[in-house]
Amino acid sequence: MSSVRRKPARALLCLVLALSVAAVFLLSSSAVFAEANTDPAEKITGTFNTSGALRGRRLTGTITIDKSAFKYDDKTKQVELNVDATDLFNEADKEYQKHYKHDLFSSYYTHIVMYGENSGFPVFTYTVKFPEGVTVDASKVTPSASTSTISNITVKNENENTLTFTFYLGSWWDYAEFFSHVESEQKDGQTHPIQVTIPLSGSLANGTVTGSGSCQLYKNGTHPVKDPIVNITSPKTTWTF
Repeated sequence: MSSVRRKPARALLCLVLALSVAAVFLLSSSAVFAEANTDPAEKITGTFNTSGALRGRRLTGTITIDKSAFKYDDKTKQVELNVDATDLFNEADKEYQKHYKHDLFSSYYTHIVMYGENSGFPVFTYTVKFPEGVTVDASKVTPSASTSTISNITVKNENENTLTFTFYLGSWWDYAEFFSHVESEQKDGQTHPIQVTIPLSGSLANGTVTGSGSCQLYKNGTHPVKDPIVNITSPKTTWTF
């Protein structure tokens, strides 16, 4: 549902992450939302928590990307990231189904437009730092997403060996519509890969790469909330290739 047709005073809370992971990007406190996914074969693991009550609820959590999500070819000097959108949003969807969609106050939470910081588009960001001596060029990075839950991916250089990716969540949807797309893709029997190919100037052999990300979403409108309603982080993780 488009934000253009929806009063911004209804805006609040959002996904995750995710991650943000986020992813969300896309999503820690008094009541546990979900058990951590600890299967070593999984590319994405996450833990979610909630605190507060009614309109004072806050959703926090962490998402970690496993090394198995990356593929490095020392001959071509390329790194490929490959995760599936259904895996990325799976745990968040379980919590939405259990704690929001059928909650007594679900009409308040589910029909709130997803907003980012400063009334911006809802996104999660992820920063990857390569070893010293390895340079990367954002203009040569190839991102793609075969999912309706990610509408765009942009990439920029923080410095010569560090890239920040921004993943745009949906298309100005409220939570109900966003998760309807998540659920539809979970049931369609198809894969929905999020892929990023990163050419490198040098070798990663015996080198380490670090990554971290976040997804913060806020209440927009007449009475905006300064602190994030949703605060999902991807803590600093190190991979050795």
